[in-house]
Amino acid sequence: GSISSSSDSLRLSGAVIEAGQVSIDTGSLSVISLQDRSEGTSRSEGGSLGLGAGDSGMTSGSAAVNASMTDSERRWVAEQSAIIGHESIRISANDTELVGAVIANATRDESGAWVDQGQLQLHTETVTVIHLQDVDRSKTVGGNIAISVPVGGNESSVPTSNAPAGNTSTGAAQQVAQGGVPFDTLTIGGINTGHVIERTSQATLGAGQVTIGETQGDAINRDMSAAQLVTR
Repeated sequence: GSISSSSDSLRLSGAVIEAGQVSIDTGSLSVISLQDRSEGTSRSEGGSLGLGAGDSGMTSGSAAVNASMTDSERRWVAEQSAIIGHESIRISANDTELVGAVIANATRDESGAWVDQGQLQLHTETVTVIHLQDVDRSKTVGGNIAISVPVGGNESSVPTSNAPAGNTSTGAAQQVAQGGVPFDTLTIGGINTGHVIERTSQATLGAGQVTIGETQGDAINRDMSAAQLVTR
């Protein structure tokens, strides 16, 4: 199919136009990619303490501390806005704005990636170029401490050792009373995980005959394979 447009202004935001032949004459052309945005913070705290003593000394006790924190942030262009002509593309505009978007003569390969065919025809008096900085960041910090002291007797009556990994102070205390594990237990846990991905969604013009009077903003990317470039 083909697309032909003549207008005072044309704005494409968060969308892709593609056809066999594309012909556009306009006074003002804007092609703008949009970032999906989200951020969040979650925190949890906890605490527990219990002690008991008798004639023979300390007979029971427990202590538990739990804390966790998660922070996340995401600003991400899932798909760049674009004007694509598979066979030919001709655009004439007085002023052009390109924000993290693509204009090119291109086709898709088997994986769905764009392959530049090198026949873009673009004439514009001015072009404003803005690259978008994408980020996907998450961090989780957590901790868990559980301590129990002798239950059901004094320390000299039963050998001491660490409880099996994963026991909480409360669970350990119950098992001690039942004779399931030695009565002196210590559990320490922690977690520190996360990821950071940074990427630039570049304002991109494919190869071809491109005539520009004046360029403002970032440098134009002419390599379609680097239209979205992971930097970290």
